[in-house]
Amino acid sequence: MLNIKKLIALVLSVSLLLGIVANLLSGITERNAKADVLAAMERVMPAENYEKSEMQFDAATRILSLYEAKKGDELVGYCVETEADGYENPIRVVVGVDANGAVTKVEVLSIAETSGYNSKIKGEDFLSSFVGKNEELTVVNGKADTSAKIVAVSGATVSSNGVKE
Repeated sequence: MLNIKKLIALVLSVSLLLGIVANLLSGITERNAKADVLAAMERVMPAENYEKSEMQFDAATRILSLYEAKKGDELVGYCVETEADGYENPIRVVVGVDANGAVTKVEVLSIAETSGYNSKIKGEDFLSSFVGKNEELTVVNGKADTSAKIVAVSGATVSSNGVKE
């Protein structure tokens, strides 16, 4: 039978080991997240290099990071990592924007919405509707009768609006 001193020592040892493992895993998780963002930036706005902007954003904008995309010294556009509210959870995206302010591509980094809708929101059919847009957009159900309207994924209007934001 364990006495109280041995039990306390065992609990402290296990707690210490769990803390060490959690610390190691958080570093790996952070590195993987940064690699995912960089890979997405290369897909939404191909460039030779990306320079992180030092611009500070108000928390209300929900911009997580902004990068200038450059070919040599020439600015070709921007990559914006941002998040917005979905139906159940935040949706994180990376958006490529060319030097004229038009969207080049949108890529969803993370989404955890109602089962079955994740793939539709992340799908090329929906995300390609943002390409070339440089105006204030509205998500609609049904048909988009102007270029400023994006057709929502059926049954996922809130999530569609989250990506639009």
